[in-house]
Amino acid sequence: MKTLLYILVAFSFGFLLRDATGPVKLPFRLTDIKQTVTGDTPANFVPGNVEIEYKNGRFSPAEAVVPRGRYLTIVNKSDSLMWLDSDNPLLTTPRGYGLSEAIKVRMDDEGTYHISNKLNVNAKVEVKVVP
Repeated sequence: MKTLLYILVAFSFGFLLRDATGPVKLPFRLTDIKQTVTGDTPANFVPGNVEIEYKNGRFSPAEAVVPRGRYLTIVNKSDSLMWLDSDNPLLTTPRGYGLSEAIKVRMDDEGTYHISNKLNVNAKVEVKVVP
């Protein structure tokens, strides 16, 4: 019981001391970091990771630009299966993916890749990996 009393007194003293000295001040200032896209970049360029949706029998967006080293995610938001076929073996799926299933691939090789749905050949998407 005596130990519990010492702990309670020490905690109270520390709490009151913190209140007397004010809040902790950081040696730097936290600010929001905003990314902007300027210059001759495509309108659908998104800095960072990119997500493509398969919905209503088509991919959205139909073209995407992915910075090298970032992740491309293709998610099925449709009740029909999404079975991907691509000229990049990492983007080809071994089976059809159902509703809310996704493939996520780190894009390390620059180039242009074409992806289609084996079960709906009209659904196509073009992915450009840029430096």
